[in-house]
Amino acid sequence: MKKGGLMRGRYFMIGKGGVGKTTCSAALSLKLSEKFRTLVVSIDPAHNLGDVLGLKLDDRPKEVLGNLWAVEVNIDNVVREYLNEMVSNLKKIYKYIEVINLDRYFDVLKYSPGVEEYAILKALSTYIRSDYDAVVFDTPPTGLTLRVLSLPNVTSVWLEKLIELRKAILDRRRTIESISGKNYDLPSREEEDGVMKELLKMKEDTDWLKEKIIESRIFGVVNPDELSYLEMMRAKKTLEELGLKLHALIVNRVEGDVNLEKFRELCDRVYVVGKTERTGLERLKIIAESLP
Repeated sequence: MKKGGLMRGRYFMIGKGGVGKTTCSAALSLKLSEKFRTLVVSIDPAHNLGDVLGLKLDDRPKEVLGNLWAVEVNIDNVVREYLNEMVSNLKKIYKYIEVINLDRYFDVLKYSPGVEEYAILKALSTYIRSDYDAVVFDTPPTGLTLRVLSLPNVTSVWLEKLIELRKAILDRRRTIESISGKNYDLPSREEEDGVMKELLKMKEDTDWLKEKIIESRIFGVVNPDELSYLEMMRAKKTLEELGLKLHALIVNRVEGDVNLEKFRELCDRVYVVGKTERTGLERLKIIAESLP
């Protein structure tokens, strides 16, 4: 990706906390907006995208300037919507089991491991499906981001096993019907089974999202220090294990004579951003000049 080589699509800014992902996300989106209808999305629970842009943002896209919009995803709201949708689907699938009052467990579900990650993934899916030409995701610190990006892989395998298990259950139901000569009030064929329909839909949606993430461009953001380097080195290894690629590396807050050779070993495309003020569109335009 040479200078001026930015393209339509999705971009993820990843890196450890405090390295300047939000500033770089805002600057990159500003650069993209010169050519494309662009949205920059903060999915970090600790938002400061609005501070960087000098705007008050919420969970609805707000116009920043002519071709650029910004949004700060309210993770608590997304978790709530995700749980409501999950409970609603369970009620529809298992409507014949009226003795289970799922509402009683709603408050407990929100504390379940992985709920925040799945909720963030749901938000990603929403904005990946949006009609913007380019979408830039300002992400949480590396660990949480990598867990979110790994979810489609993990979920796809998990769903494959659940589909196999459900098929075995339906096969046994048909066998029982054949032996007994009776039709029980339980679905025994895939096309009639609400659980199987939901599993197949989830598998289709998960595989679609997995492909869209693979097609995305991942930018790493580091500061010119050893801790940033080591964390990005580990992140790159994890990305490769997930079938993802580190497309570019932004070395942020560079001051004076700094040896960047080891950073260039991590990625072919390295962009250097000097140490400067970080807020306001005019300053972001200066930073954007250092990007592709």
